[in-house]
Amino acid sequence: MLWLGYFMGLVIFYALINWMPILFKDAGLAAKDATLITALFPLGGVGAILFGWLMDRFNGNWVIAAVTR
Repeated sequence: MLWLGYFMGLVIFYALINWMPILFKDAGLAAKDATLITALFPLGGVGAILFGWLMDRFNGNWVIAAVTR
């Protein structure tokens, strides 16, 4: 089940990376902007690691409140 969950996560990530430019372009963004947003999408993991570390170090509720302001 662990392998299945990991594999399905990769499938979802692969589908997002491949469909995001098309969906953004259909929503009215320029093709250049849609491609840039899709290219920067995987960088969200860096922020997740940083905020996870902050939540371990400080009160998690305060970190979430500060980030979502």
